[in-house]
Amino acid sequence: MKLLALAFVLTTSAASAAPLRVVAAENFYGDLARQIGGDHVAVVSILTNPDQDPHLFEASPQTARAVAGAQVAIANGADYDPWMQKLLAASPSPARKEIDVGALVGVKPGDNPHLWYGPQNMKVAAQALAEALAAVDPAHAADYRAGEAQFLASMKTLEAELAVMRQR
Repeated sequence: MKLLALAFVLTTSAASAAPLRVVAAENFYGDLARQIGGDHVAVVSILTNPDQDPHLFEASPQTARAVAGAQVAIANGADYDPWMQKLLAASPSPARKEIDVGALVGVKPGDNPHLWYGPQNMKVAAQALAEALAAVDPAHAADYRAGEAQFLASMKTLEAELAVMRQR
């Protein structure tokens, strides 16, 4: 009986140590997830080539499986990656946290969908991502908040440079 209890403890510990599965529609959101989640996340970015047109993207079975198994999914939204919403709808999961950056920042289809170019948009995405990761994995919530804080601090340098450029 003690051996069975020990096996349960080891299995439970190993399962809780597994990284969260995060799927990002685009690599810039995948990079954000890596910065915030650190070693606690395993990130799959669906679109990784900047020359790839997201409007022409066709999902493969491998992509569908990755999205279906995601604990956290992040998409640009604003009709930039409509295939992501279809993949999420095809495999609903009440436990999965889904982030639509366009919806968070109030950008609608027809507006400029290149949200990652706006520092404020990325700050909002970072906050939502840290919250989603902490909700799925409360044991590492402090780490996700620290990752968010570090990302936000890195944005201050960019914002200062942008302010100088605007003054010119």
